[in-house]
Amino acid sequence: MFWKILKIEPTADRSVIRTAYRELLSVTNPEDSPEEFKALREAYEQALAYADEHAEDKAQTPAEKWQDDLAGIYADFARRNDLSEWQKLLNQDVCLSVDSRMECEDILLRFLMDHYFLSHEVWVYFDEQFSWLERQEELYETYPADFIDYVIVNGIHFNDILPMKLFAPGTDGEEAHRYLSLYLKAQNAENETVREEALTELMTVSEQHPYGTAVMLNRRILRGEEDALKELYDLHRSYPGNMFLGQMLADTLFDLKQIPECLEVLEEMKKIDARNYRLRWLEAFCLAEQDRHQDAVKIIDAMLRDSAGDGQMQYELDQKRIEWNHIIIEKLEKELAENPDDIEAKVNLAWAYLENNHNEKAEALASALPEDYEDRFGYYNLNSSIAMAMEKYDKAAGLLEKLAEVTENLPADTEQNITRRGRLGEVLIRLGYCLHALKQNEEAEAVYERALQCATNRTEVLTHIADTALSDRNYEKTLEYSRQLIREFPAGYRGYLLMAYAYFYTHHDREAYNAVERALELCRSDLAVYTLKARILIHNDMAENAKEIIDFLKESGLQDDPSVLFTEGVYREDCENDPSGAGELYEKAAEALGSNYTYAEFGAELCYRLLCIKGNELDAYEEKERNQLMELADKGQEINPDY
Repeated sequence: MFWKILKIEPTADRSVIRTAYRELLSVTNPEDSPEEFKALREAYEQALAYADEHAEDKAQTPAEKWQDDLAGIYADFARRNDLSEWQKLLNQDVCLSVDSRMECEDILLRFLMDHYFLSHEVWVYFDEQFSWLERQEELYETYPADFIDYVIVNGIHFNDILPMKLFAPGTDGEEAHRYLSLYLKAQNAENETVREEALTELMTVSEQHPYGTAVMLNRRILRGEEDALKELYDLHRSYPGNMFLGQMLADTLFDLKQIPECLEVLEEMKKIDARNYRLRWLEAFCLAEQDRHQDAVKIIDAMLRDSAGDGQMQYELDQKRIEWNHIIIEKLEKELAENPDDIEAKVNLAWAYLENNHNEKAEALASALPEDYEDRFGYYNLNSSIAMAMEKYDKAAGLLEKLAEVTENLPADTEQNITRRGRLGEVLIRLGYCLHALKQNEEAEAVYERALQCATNRTEVLTHIADTALSDRNYEKTLEYSRQLIREFPAGYRGYLLMAYAYFYTHHDREAYNAVERALELCRSDLAVYTLKARILIHNDMAENAKEIIDFLKESGLQDDPSVLFTEGVYREDCENDPSGAGELYEKAAEALGSNYTYAEFGAELCYRLLCIKGNELDAYEEKERNQLMELADKGQEINPDY
């Protein structure tokens, strides 16, 4: 009987039922006990149905009336998409009253578990009213973590895949939801047949959306239907300022090699969002098509400055920059052979060398620049970048201090100077990195805090601060800044990865696992996410699952990566009780790291594990063998004196 599950006597009092359910939910984890959670949910629903059935003659409480109003708004798709309807609901006296506001919030949250097809602006409004993002940890105590992470947090953070207000006629929520499902099926289809079937069915749904129409027009255009391009232009003009439709038109024009027309559309859309990733990426490709590779690389450079926290994006940008720099280098080397005194060509070539990891060539060119080189920002920026690339951090810090001073004092009289003044935060981030590398941690922290105040890209600063805190083993600070990073850039995986490390090293394995799983959902190209997940599984005696990850990484050709070697060694030692095999893998990992021991997140643990294994193999009374052990101990102490 469902009353036994809820542990209360039969009652028509909904507040008693809700209180009992909430108390039991707080100690029932859906991941650990899915059947128990399902039974609890069913008992709750049955109890509420009982309360409705036995309260026909009883007057509704204000909260019950409010719940009916909530359900009524959601049931009417037009009202559901009208923010003013939700504002009226949350401004009713019962929702504003101190005595009943918490009950209304609880009713809303439980309703949203099953009724979550809402627009982004509605989710944002809910957060403004109830501060759900700030209270995320508190909400975990009462509501399922998956509901908080994937419904609440995603709803607040991310824009709608299909903006709800653009559905037409906009009256049938079920059909709109069906349209979204088919749209996603088409977008994620593994083959053309499935995609075509989904798009064909999409056009039969009673609710239609311009984004699906644009996708269909794009397909018609690429099949050679010339009239479809005019229709796509008309659709774009019907929704002025819509980024998706503008990008779709620009993408189509690029595919058709109509480069001037594509650039024209991009210029129009950049007035709306000049930092949009897709627009800038496409513009760079258009410029490269016009053999304007230096202009294309400048765009890539700016995008890289804005891409902190997204390793996959940084990799893609860097690879394309390397490719285009090959062309630039060949061209500029010929120009300098003909005109050796061309200062601008020297500077541009030095940057191209540096970005393609020809550091010595870049340094030679930069050192040949005259001391009175007019562009002081350019001079200090280039030379500090070269010094950092060559790990000459003392020299780089001195140059960056001068660069920061020059940047602050630039007059805002030209577009270039305004842009450069906006890069002060970036300059300070680099200075903080150098100071931290020089073990001047207090000075680095002060510089990072200053950068946080003036940076246009807070994500980059937060990433550096959290990274620095992790390397300093300040896990409380790592958690603090990784949470800020997630709030600032929820689509980036880096905040979740840093959070997972902090939880792992403070022995909060469940939280570490949840964070690393989220990181893996957002990025499948960073090796660190996989190796950390495997280590968490090993630590919790889930050997089979850990081995699956290790085997996957080895099959992907990563068997010689030091982090994979170390992780496999941990598996051999802790799961298979094979210290000899583990020792061989640790030795290979150490050899692969070379002098980079200090920078490896697992460097200290690698030294410790090797020391333990070798301590059983070597004779400490023999000077040569004792020195080997002391060398390992010294390395470990250098990386982490507290280990």
